[in-house]
Amino acid sequence: MDIYKVEQFTDDIIVWNNGIEFLKVERKFDWKGNLHASFIQDNACILETTYEIVFFKKVLSIKDQSLPVCLLLSKKRGAFYLCYNDNKLRSVRQYFTNPIYILYNNSHRIGEVNTKLTGISETPLIWNVSFDKQVYINFYALLRFLIELPPTMDV
Repeated sequence: MDIYKVEQFTDDIIVWNNGIEFLKVERKFDWKGNLHASFIQDNACILETTYEIVFFKKVLSIKDQSLPVCLLLSKKRGAFYLCYNDNKLRSVRQYFTNPIYILYNNSHRIGEVNTKLTGISETPLIWNVSFDKQVYINFYALLRFLIELPPTMDV
């Protein structure tokens, strides 16, 4: 089993694996209200994304990446997919219950995200991401979850 702890401080995010900082996501708003995220691992920026709200619709995009595989974001029937090779990663939000997100590769469940459900938003938010097996695709599924994680004002 592969487990990560995700802490969302203000708009920045820190991901821990076995008590060691695994990934940091630095997020900033521009003057138009778009959220720009830089994913930093081992002091190197591996991914840059944008989270926009346009006419009440969410628009996610990848601006730059430095990863072993080429990632693409696509949207089908309102759901965002992170695609590479033959893999289509997505997260499905559930409300008022844990797990709060279910993570899928194609149509197979590969993991889940749990958090404390109090009904009142807290900062920092702590997400516990667990995967059924320890495989390479978990890293990309984790990225997929983090790309769509809303800023603290939208949680």
